[in-house]
Amino acid sequence: MKVAGSATGSASTSTMNEALKKAGLKPSDVERVFLSFPQHIIALENKAVDAALTTEPSATEAVRRGVAVRIMGNDEFYPNHQLAVVLYSAEFTGEQPGAAKAFMRAYIHALRDYNDALANGKLAGPAADEVISILTEYTPIKDASVYRAIVPQGIIPTASSTPPALKTISNTSRGRSRTGKRNCRPNPRRVLRRCSSQGTGPVSTKK
Repeated sequence: MKVAGSATGSASTSTMNEALKKAGLKPSDVERVFLSFPQHIIALENKAVDAALTTEPSATEAVRRGVAVRIMGNDEFYPNHQLAVVLYSAEFTGEQPGAAKAFMRAYIHALRDYNDALANGKLAGPAADEVISILTEYTPIKDASVYRAIVPQGIIPTASSTPPALKTISNTSRGRSRTGKRNCRPNPRRVLRRCSSQGTGPVSTKK
């Protein structure tokens, strides 16, 4: 079976490993095909691959075209999987600490605005129209209906990680080690430090 992914050694490697575990399979049981996410749709249409570990909006578009069915979301087979973090350079925090803190406070406020736009797993909450308007203005996707159709990613509104999420980062590092992309396994607890959300107010509980 051929499975499309984004790149060798990427977070999709650990994602695939967890998905295969659910089916009682091992990585050696499938053939990885590395393509950019938009190319996943084309590969599925042409039957060049049997499945894909893809992202939005590619996942929703593949289903819309009738070339794929959604089997299971990352949140179901790999809960708390953390795919990305925001990192500061030592130079930025050392030379411009005020700007670093101001950026992070603004970023946290933006995270909470985004979360307020979510409802029932869609961008359909009270702030959805405003958030979608911002996304269509500043991202390559200009069709608002795309944002309303996709399953949006989850974001921790405190700009800090959690123990389960940190574990998934370690798993990703192990996956990169196995593919020869990294010679060490960094401890995310040492690399990542909780940033202060002081001055941003309480976290919204809206979903």
